Amino acid sequence: MKRAWVATTLMLLMAVPPLWGAQRPWTKDQIIRMLKGDVPPKRVGELARERGIDFPITSETETEVRQATTPGGAAVQEIDALLGTLREIAPKPAIPLPPPEPAVLVVESVPGGVQVYVDDVFKGATSQEGKLKVIGLAPGQHQIRLSLQGYGDKEGQVEAAAGITQTYSAYLTELPHPKPVEVPAEPVAPAPVPIIASFQLWHFIAGFANSHFGNLVLTPGHVSWTEEGRGAKPEDNFSLSCAEIVNAGKNGLKEGDHIRLQGRNYIFMPTAKGRRTNGFEAAISSACPSVVIN
Repeated sequence: MKRAWVATTLMLLMAVPPLWGAQRPWTKDQIIRMLKGDVPPKRVGELARERGIDFPITSETETEVRQATTPGGAAVQEIDALLGTLREIAPKPAIPLPPPEPAVLVVESVPGGVQVYVDDVFKGATSQEGKLKVIGLAPGQHQIRLSLQGYGDKEGQVEAAAGITQTYSAYLTELPHPKPVEVPAEPVAPAPVPIIASFQLWHFIAGFANSHFGNLVLTPGHVSWTEEGRGAKPEDNFSLSCAEIVNAGKNGLKEGDHIRLQGRNYIFMPTAKGRRTNGFEAAISSACPSVVIN
């Protein structure tokens, strides 16, 4: 009799709405106390549906509910029905949301082989075809920099978004090649012309009575004459190549013969009349092999 009175009082107290606001869901302890107070499982289920419960139904909770009933009191079917109701209205565990898909950035560059930096972190180099895929960027704005030796850097920004693939394309401009520093070549002094022979001779111009003393110098391919002494005239000096030497009708050159220059015939004689100058013919042959020595 006392237990029935306690159960009825407990039900009435729990069923009365609180004065301060909406009724709160039943806690597990309240459900267990009602069952231990001989409140029928069917009535507990009805009250639970009206206000709900704030606890999940686990195997441990089911054991506590079964043990809270009076032995031999409620039927097993009533307890099972109550547990079914509690499972139905129990708060469901929050289902975790799948992680957002990563942001994907596709970099296209011309030329290929460009180094790619995202927020100054190296992410790889584009292929020879100029492509690189960067996966796993955090949502938000990122700084992009493309670099290749011999080309100017290319910088830009991208706004990454989860699950979105974006493309960043860039054309790198080749830097101008520096001009090589030109080093002026050292002037090369002309090689000294070897002198084959030098003869002191008298010469007179055919058709003129005056004669002058001077030096006839033979170098490879050339014959030159420099007058000396009193009355020497610079205009009578000359330097002739072998091809310019013209013998007056003999195609040759010897002492007492002529060298024609500007319409004049230069006639050379030894310093001592009637005597030949030693080595003259050999020197002429060495200086001008094409000239016939008579």
